[in-house]
Amino acid sequence: GVGYRFAVAEGNLTGELAFAGGMDFSGLLTEHSESFPVDLMWFAGIGGGYADYTTVGVPVGLAFGRPVDGRAAWFNPYLSTRAILEKGFGDASPPDEGVTLGVAVDVGADLALGNARAVILRLGASLGDRQTLVVGLNMGPR
Repeated sequence: GVGYRFAVAEGNLTGELAFAGGMDFSGLLTEHSESFPVDLMWFAGIGGGYADYTTVGVPVGLAFGRPVDGRAAWFNPYLSTRAILEKGFGDASPPDEGVTLGVAVDVGADLALGNARAVILRLGASLGDRQTLVVGLNMGPR
């Protein structure tokens, strides 16, 4: 599928607001079965951010998860790993860095109440070169 993202956070250097946005693409490689216990999907994207300086990044990765679909709720824990090619621009960007390659591992879970899953709560943490804690909402028809 195709997704769009927007974020507001505290900037690293000045503590002022930082803004980020992007577009991602994903597809299912295999669904869980008796012989393979989790869903496996690929994802890629392009995004940018503006805070102390401007960045443009391209992440590519794999995600593993296993949804649990109950009558009252849907729960999907996941683990993903990704590589990010990134370039910073502006006076405050790290000097002489050029294009960098970062690696991150994400752990998290999605939760939706009801059968429609019109609103999904996402809780996640990223480890490695991109240490973050994320709380987000995914809204729209399924």
